[in-house]
Amino acid sequence: MDAPKSKVKCSVKDCQYNKRFMCEAGSIEVNPMGDNNVNTCDGTKCSTFTKNATT
Repeated sequence: MDAPKSKVKCSVKDCQYNKRFMCEAGSIEVNPMGDNNVNTCDGTKCSTFTKNATT
């Protein structure tokens, strides 16, 4: 059985995985920022980001 696939929107133009504003990374890692006490999406970051070499 295949794992479920999510459609993840991405507005980070510099990321190599952003294809037409959709993330095409094989897996996505999201981590907390700061003190690990996250109450809103502002306390998270996409650790999958890799800068696109062409920008």
